[in-house]
Amino acid sequence: MPGKLEVRRTLFLKASPGKVWRALTDARIAPRYYYGMRGRFSLRKGGGFSYLALGEEMIRGRVLSIEPKRKLTTSFAFTKLARDAPSKVTFEVRRFGKATQLTFVHDGFRGNTTTYRWAGGWWDWVLSGFKTLVETGGQLKA
Repeated sequence: MPGKLEVRRTLFLKASPGKVWRALTDARIAPRYYYGMRGRFSLRKGGGFSYLALGEEMIRGRVLSIEPKRKLTTSFAFTKLARDAPSKVTFEVRRFGKATQLTFVHDGFRGNTTTYRWAGGWWDWVLSGFKTLVETGGQLKA
């Protein structure tokens, strides 16, 4: 659809699909690529998730659909940065030869919102940290 507002990224990771899925969905791992933000996840349809920094909720959403080890779709809302209506985030994991392909889409924006304007740079930062962590076990430092 022309003019559709979305942020789309495709990553190829030197890791198994299981390792990629675990890093996406394990709240104990998230702070290492979410730059210290602590995650709370309830990985079932309708379950909530949030990311906290310094004890304050910064991001929240609900699981819209989940296909374990393959696809996760959630609503997404910044709680401090913007007061925009929730948008939608999808992570899709699949084997690609000896690597894993992670396709990421953030869409469902209601116009050129603050969340949309921040999303590209925000997700590039988070996904770069994610790739570094999954492939090397280390954290990306700025």
